[in-house]
Amino acid sequence: MATLGPRDVTILLIRSWQPSRPSWMSQRHRLQIVRSQIHSNFEGNTQQGHVSMWASYTWRHGSAVQVYVYFGSPRPSRLAVLRAQRELDATLYPRWSIE
Repeated sequence: MATLGPRDVTILLIRSWQPSRPSWMSQRHRLQIVRSQIHSNFEGNTQQGHVSMWASYTWRHGSAVQVYVYFGSPRPSRLAVLRAQRELDATLYPRWSIE
């Protein structure tokens, strides 16, 4: 994270199978980056004056989806947020099956 430039964005997307999930976890919602939810005060961030993060959780095609978007600025530009949002909007989630 220390090497992220002020306009850089890194996205970490984790899909996992949840065998006995609570009902709220099965709710699908749009992964919408909200600027007021971007913050630099998150666990493990040694770059608080340099890096910020937005995180969300949803359900897609049979799997849980956790998303972490890291920005190379404590207050990312509108353009950086838009670039990250376009990337999330274009992400494909093939049907998940453990069989």
